[in-house]
Amino acid sequence: MSETTETISAQGNEMGTLPVGKLLRKMALPLIFSMFVQVLYGLVDSMYVARLGDSALTAISLSMPVQYLILGVGIGIGVGVNSVLSKKLGERDESGVNRAAGNGFVLVCDYQSCRGGCKQL
Repeated sequence: MSETTETISAQGNEMGTLPVGKLLRKMALPLIFSMFVQVLYGLVDSMYVARLGDSALTAISLSMPVQYLILGVGIGIGVGVNSVLSKKLGERDESGVNRAAGNGFVLVCDYQSCRGGCKQL
């Protein structure tokens, strides 16, 4: 690798150059915003459904934790696949990257088909 490429690569790698506190804030803020939007969605949804009656609000209150569980499992799968991919990319193991990406794709497809099957119940 040339010296210029290494310099550009080192400059683009914020994980290795930024202070930990600044890096955590930079990476955590989008996640915090996303979670805030999810909670806000649940609150606004509950406000509108509450106008329909008590049984409708009860149904929403019971389904919201299930929705959060499904969302959490999906995020967990994404984080896990990303970790394996990052490790294999760092090792410059092209066949490992391809295998991890393929396994991640199959895992996501299996999860989606399970979610679709659960909706039929």
